[in-house]
Amino acid sequence: MNINEPHPLKALVRKICLILLLVNISISGYPSDILYSIGSKYGGYKYYDEVAFGGAEAWLVAGGTGDIASTIYVDILPSQRWLGVGVYYNRLLKVMEIADKAFMGYRNLVSVTMCSNIINVREYAFYQCTSLPSITFTKKVRFIGDLAMYGCTKLSEVTLSDSLRIIGKSAFSHCDKIKAVSFPDSLKTLGEYAFDACTGLESVSFNHALREIGANAFQYCTGLPSITIGKGVTTIGAGAFQYCTSLSSIDFGNGVTTIGAGAFKCCTGLSSVDIPVSVKYIGDEAFSGCTALKSVEMPYSVRNLKKRVFLDCSGLESVILPANIIEVDAGCFQNCVNLKSVVLPESSVKMSVRDYVFDGCRSLESLDLPERIIFIGNGSFRGCTGLKSMTVPSYAGSIGDSAFLGCSSMKKVVIGQSVKSIGDSAFAGCRALDSVICHAQEPGTFVRNAFDGIGERCVLKVPYGRSEAYRDAGWTEEVFRGGIVEMSAPEGIRGVRVSRQDGRCYDLEGRPVDKPVKGRIYIKDGRKMIEK
Repeated sequence: MNINEPHPLKALVRKICLILLLVNISISGYPSDILYSIGSKYGGYKYYDEVAFGGAEAWLVAGGTGDIASTIYVDILPSQRWLGVGVYYNRLLKVMEIADKAFMGYRNLVSVTMCSNIINVREYAFYQCTSLPSITFTKKVRFIGDLAMYGCTKLSEVTLSDSLRIIGKSAFSHCDKIKAVSFPDSLKTLGEYAFDACTGLESVSFNHALREIGANAFQYCTGLPSITIGKGVTTIGAGAFQYCTSLSSIDFGNGVTTIGAGAFKCCTGLSSVDIPVSVKYIGDEAFSGCTALKSVEMPYSVRNLKKRVFLDCSGLESVILPANIIEVDAGCFQNCVNLKSVVLPESSVKMSVRDYVFDGCRSLESLDLPERIIFIGNGSFRGCTGLKSMTVPSYAGSIGDSAFLGCSSMKKVVIGQSVKSIGDSAFAGCRALDSVICHAQEPGTFVRNAFDGIGERCVLKVPYGRSEAYRDAGWTEEVFRGGIVEMSAPEGIRGVRVSRQDGRCYDLEGRPVDKPVKGRIYIKDGRKMIEK
């Protein structure tokens, strides 16, 4: 044998590997106290021709000028000491993790078999392995890193380890062939975007140990028809199920306390939702764009409805809110064009109706506002063209800009006694408005165009004896062309008891009057009198 020729056995091995276009990566499983990993030194290369070891890490070395294997099979299991083409070792190693970017971009990888030693599958480990159809994470795997399986577009079967504790961010994102996933009882953390855009996903089984569903974890899972939230889940993260357009049923269980912002945004197949009493917080836009949603009843545990929670829910017809609610935030029911019935119960708690809450709710014909509403925000009822009348409660101190702008069917408005200001264009365009009744003894201020475009014969009614005060404050016949009339004098008042005969005048509500006005009725020394 020529000493310059390679050993026949070694040459034969090389030829077989090249002919079969097969690369087997096999790592010894003998016990060792040293943690070793198999991974990519350079990351992202799909061309390689040998396996090398160095320090406490094993990696694939990039090499060659072409794809030496049209199909790649990777076995990560204890079998033999030969590690690949022309590489031998005589050191006992125990592989316990797949390092970050180990097989990143290996688009011809069709099979992965892990040994039982593997504990961690690191970040980007199988990123965009677009030919890989299935993967089984062996029993000791506790951690799947960020983007570990991202973009494995042929991946349809995933078996998770019974020891799995953490699924990282975007770990299975854009794996659009996955049909079902079942989380083991050991799972504690489900990262953000974990199954984002898994459009083929039809079934998700939650365990009882998981406490939080990460933000955007299942967004754009357009094939998911229903979900049952695990008993241990307390928080559904922001955008967790947004744009799941086939989702028609949600079972929240009894443990959820927080529904994050946009959690079910644009779930256009969702026709009803039963929110349990465990829920205390519902974030901005949580159900916005759920166009098939017909009715909603909020539990008493929810005291604040955040911004745009039901924005653009065009199919929503009825809403029942709890008695202890204290705030309905901006745009909460904006553009719910078919909303006909809203129940706001009377309460001992002061509350506010913020900006644009019912803006564009054109089917809303009536709404009884609780007495303890303290203000009505900008655009609150703008464009509610079906609204026939409105009573502004006595506790309300202000009516915001454009609050009732364009309520073209509204004929009557009753303004409570505490209103001090009326904003720009508040009632502009209410062309059917023919009666405005104000109960405030002292007229509030309003921007001149607050009543632009109201009915040409609209009449302003003010408390008895207060017409001049209203005129002086700008509430004139120029604005209310139907005229200004005073309400009838109160009936049945026999007298007002005062602590002493002080000779002072009091109005009919018992308030002292320093300058009595001629022709009005007052109480003086306990008797009703007309000032002459």
